[in-house]
Amino acid sequence: MDEAKNEDRERLTLTVDEVAALLGISRGLAYELARRGKLPALRLGRRLLIPRSALKDLLSPRKDHRIESQLGLDRPSSTINI
Repeated sequence: MDEAKNEDRERLTLTVDEVAALLGISRGLAYELARRGKLPALRLGRRLLIPRSALKDLLSPRKDHRIESQLGLDRPSSTINI
């Protein structure tokens, strides 16, 4: 029951800096991916925010898509080389 309350209180969006830290990438790369449309982002005034649900969708396992191809960083290995 406490988990349901925490999820209800969970923010719907994350900052680009928070997403960069979660993904283990640089702040600059996260902004670049958002600018190119590879990382779904919303601009609210001067703030650039990433919807938590869009990030979860981006990272959800799919049979036919790897995270690299979704971000436009196709590489033959399973490691993202940036």
